[in-house]
Amino acid sequence: MSKLSSGETTSEIDRLAKEIIRGDLQVNEHLPSDEELSSEYGVSRLAMKKAKRELQRKGLIKHRRGKGYFVESKQQWQVLDSDVLRWHLLAKPDEHFLNQLFDIRIAFEPTAARLAAMRSSEAGIEKLTKAFLDMEACMHSHLTEQVILDYVEADALFHRCILENGGNLFLTSFNRVIQSAYLAGLSLVKEQPQNMATNLALTSKLYRAIRDRIPDKAEQEMKNLLIDAAQKMGCSERFQNHS
Repeated sequence: MSKLSSGETTSEIDRLAKEIIRGDLQVNEHLPSDEELSSEYGVSRLAMKKAKRELQRKGLIKHRRGKGYFVESKQQWQVLDSDVLRWHLLAKPDEHFLNQLFDIRIAFEPTAARLAAMRSSEAGIEKLTKAFLDMEACMHSHLTEQVILDYVEADALFHRCILENGGNLFLTSFNRVIQSAYLAGLSLVKEQPQNMATNLALTSKLYRAIRDRIPDKAEQEMKNLLIDAAQKMGCSERFQNHS
């Protein structure tokens, strides 16, 4: 969840961040002054000062004494920060961002599934089961926009449970990446709700492998699920060696 302050400042941080992430403002480009931006955005100069400080804290811009603020290179961005991930989504993620998102998922989630099959507590399995049953319930409902949103939320929770059940704090920290992946795919699900049936069938195999504590199968089913998701989002070439 975003930790940014509410109101005027948050709105302007979001707007300026989107311009940077979309590439409207290029690396090393000098940002307009607080006065110019406050006039352009219709907010106070104090709001723009706060916005710039927040973007600097997140690594999107840098300050040079006596010269002002400049756009920082992507390598300096705190890409796993919840706000930076959210800004990518607000800017409508491009193919490069989605590819990189799937790179990190294929690197970690199959291992997380294996660990969940090995280490899940009974309480952890119960939580995973509830998330899966919620997905099933959505599939058996009339697919309104709200039902589709509920499905995506349950799906994201299912994957977060897997990370938590693996008992590894480093893997658990990738929860924000998982959430971003599901938000990035939400528009695709809305356009093609039939994709939910395929997703649920693959998720069912993964769920049963974890529930029945079969690590090898859990790892492979997670790979299958991610490859299917990548295909639907046009990123399948990244994983041709993982099937």
